[in-house]
Amino acid sequence: MKAKLLAAIILVTIRFSWADIAVMASYGVGMDDELIQSGSTSGSNVTGIGVRYPWLFDQTLPHLGHFDVSIDAEWHRMSSEFQQQSEDLTMWAIKPTLQWYWQDDKSHVTELGVGIGRISERQYQEITTSSNYQFAIHLGYGWRFGENRQWQTMFRYNHYSNGYLARPNPGIDFLSLALYYQF
Repeated sequence: MKAKLLAAIILVTIRFSWADIAVMASYGVGMDDELIQSGSTSGSNVTGIGVRYPWLFDQTLPHLGHFDVSIDAEWHRMSSEFQQQSEDLTMWAIKPTLQWYWQDDKSHVTELGVGIGRISERQYQEITTSSNYQFAIHLGYGWRFGENRQWQTMFRYNHYSNGYLARPNPGIDFLSLALYYQF
């Protein structure tokens, strides 16, 4: 029974071809505490890279549009000068991401990713977290373009926090502009 379950999981997760993989590069900025974050990272620059693997769902629903689910693996580096010292924070995340293409030509996309993450330091600028392990969430809007829609830009709001599993839970927020290329 366990072998059949493992085989089914492997078959479901390997539904993509290597040609469907996308790579991502991003640049962004830290935020003040306007949204969820408590404390400011507004003087920070954020760079990132990532890989996107198609995963489970590739479905068009009448009157709603097209939906895909992928697995995103991401790495981000937040850097700044704080109190006359250079600071860096590295963030890793793995998250299932739902993409919703709400036009027939799949040119506009909205996405939501929720997964697990890890931050390299518990202290960054005026933010102190209770754990290095975090939930990683992003919400984005973007456009696909190119002859085969192989390019995609995405404006994203990104949030890392422990979901109040422990206190303090100030969260870390940043905005980013990502560029994807799908092979």
